Amino acid sequence: KCHATLKFTVTQNQCEIHGFAGYFTAELYQSVFYSINPQTHTPGMHSWFPLYFPIKNPFMAYKDQEVSISIWRNHSSSAVWYEWSMQVTEGERTLHQSFIHNSMGKGYSIGL
Repeated sequence: KCHATLKFTVTQNQCEIHGFAGYFTAELYQSVFYSINPQTHTPGMHSWFPLYFPIKNPFMAYKDQEVSISIWRNHSSSAVWYEWSMQVTEGERTLHQSFIHNSMGKGYSIGL
């Protein structure tokens, strides 16, 4: 199981979060890069696409609160899928915690 947690501090006075977009940039060798990030997208590359991590119940976050998304990749003998959850914290206090989305690949998985 591969797991990552990304965190950021809200800079707007308030925002309503409906999900997150996932992009990647890969350095293959020296100055050879592939990217699906809109700011550095590799021209003519159409084989990889951004991934959207939606939230079933959107939530509010306010200036100086920390938002984190935990993403992990799971698999079975026949499929691979991502699961994710999000939370908002202020200091040591958790203000919002989402449930695990796409549990066991029930919403979407890729067949092997």
